[in-house]
Amino acid sequence: MTFRAVGIPACYLFAALLLGTTLRQQIHLLNYFYEYKLADWIPVFIIFLSAFLLSVKYIQTQGIPALIVGFLFLSIALYGSNLIFSLYGYIDWVNILSYFMLSCLAASLAIFIKSRALPFSPVFISLTSALGFWIGLTASFAWLALPIAALYLLFDPLYRHWKKSALWLALSLLMVFVYVRIPDDYRMYKSQKKYYDKVLYSAQTPYHQIDITTWKGNEWFYYDNINQFSSIDYSLYYEPMVHPAMKISPFPKKILVVGGENGLLIKEILKHRTVEQIVLAPIDTALLNISSKQKWFTNLNENALQSNKLVIENGEVFRLLATDSAQYDVIFVDVPDPVDIELSQYYTVEFYKLCGGALKNNGLLVTQAGSPYLATVAFYTIQHTVEAAGFSALPLHNQVLTIGEWGWIIGAKGISHHELNKKAGQCTFEDIDTRWLNHEGMQMIMSFGKPPVRMDSFEINTLKKPVIHEYYKSGTWTF
Repeated sequence: MTFRAVGIPACYLFAALLLGTTLRQQIHLLNYFYEYKLADWIPVFIIFLSAFLLSVKYIQTQGIPALIVGFLFLSIALYGSNLIFSLYGYIDWVNILSYFMLSCLAASLAIFIKSRALPFSPVFISLTSALGFWIGLTASFAWLALPIAALYLLFDPLYRHWKKSALWLALSLLMVFVYVRIPDDYRMYKSQKKYYDKVLYSAQTPYHQIDITTWKGNEWFYYDNINQFSSIDYSLYYEPMVHPAMKISPFPKKILVVGGENGLLIKEILKHRTVEQIVLAPIDTALLNISSKQKWFTNLNENALQSNKLVIENGEVFRLLATDSAQYDVIFVDVPDPVDIELSQYYTVEFYKLCGGALKNNGLLVTQAGSPYLATVAFYTIQHTVEAAGFSALPLHNQVLTIGEWGWIIGAKGISHHELNKKAGQCTFEDIDTRWLNHEGMQMIMSFGKPPVRMDSFEINTLKKPVIHEYYKSGTWTF
């Protein structure tokens, strides 16, 4: 099958179209990962054509080596984009690797065509590649072009020798079959432009825009473009929040978790053998569904959301607390920061009083309280609001590498402030599988030094007069 008017075998036409399409895919991929269009198509296309023409002039290969080069061309064309997409997030300067790969693509095509000893025109090949570059705008064209090119590139030059043709045709079909069967993780997200690292997953829930990024084998989890935790140091957040209260509690059997949809807090709670039941009252049910199924969440939470000790109570949290009188040994509140009035209700004296009613005698309340460094007034307002609800309060804090200084408040029902501090200081964690927290760490997270603000300079947070969101927004979050 030959285009006799120009003396060009059909395989050359399809190969050249494939080259142009692959160039377009790679340039599109590079631009996807960069905020600015670093991969300018004009100089890149000139580089690739130069590699093609130089290989035509100076490299001569025949026989089996030429066929190996042909398979190299097909391999790069079929798998090159997926390889670059996979490598991004593991190596630096992946764009240079991409340029090098595409230069090899152009050179291997030239070597294979020249080795066939059939009439061809470098100018025609170049023009056809340019055509493939301009029309190869979508992945759907590549899905059509790649299998056809794989068949014609190897079959057409050998059509006079049916045994060899059958062999290379079979190998071509095998390559295409493998290409089709490879799992498709080649998905692009609009949110990529917000991050330097590769976005693995992106979704919108009623409460959050969720993005998961990766860099060198670790993941970062963002809610509304704000880093919440990472696979590197999530234990620096969740261990101080969970284990001190679970140790202070005399015999924690029944636990309530408000929020905590990512499952990491529940994972830590399940490390305590006394726990018989965990009731989860999610705020964001869509996030809960994602955390139960997406592998990047389940790898971290170790499928804690599938535990047979877990009971999920969907519905209004205030109503649940009002009806569950004296039910729980410990209540954990892990909800988003009080950035607006709706979220500030979970930091009000009324909410904490409902928690107190739902706790057994000597029960404990633990709430995340934001950053004592970046939102100092908001942090101490939460402590004072917990105390106004009838609890003894103990503030804790820790330096979490990826999000900075963070804090929590432990509220104790029926225990004096002195007794609460004494029990907390005596906590040991040898029987718990922790990554960071130990007795020495406990002393560190209890130590604050002098308060950096006047303790009488702000109000408690109530439903009638919510102030916490204003205090939170006035923090030094940007510099």
